[in-house]
Amino acid sequence: MVSIKTSQTAGRIYASDTSESIHVLKYKPDENQLYIFADDVLKRYTNSFCLLDDDTVCGVDKFENMFVIRVPAGIEEDAEDDPTASRFKWESGMLNGA
Repeated sequence: MVSIKTSQTAGRIYASDTSESIHVLKYKPDENQLYIFADDVLKRYTNSFCLLDDDTVCGVDKFENMFVIRVPAGIEEDAEDDPTASRFKWESGMLNGA
């Protein structure tokens, strides 16, 4: 179960989870859907975070560790080009999501 603790926006939506670090989401108005196009590779128990710029986030976890993560350049375009990565598996129409 995902439990969003805090969120901020700067053209993108940044949301921190209580046990899975920070996710970067984008809203598709045509489909009325949010999708995750980037997230942290480490599981962190994030207490709070702040945006340093549009691509960089600084955060603190419950063990008092400070971390800085950055969204790779061009990742947003890759997510737009590969719709199977940004949509649910059952929406792809292949094997009915099996």
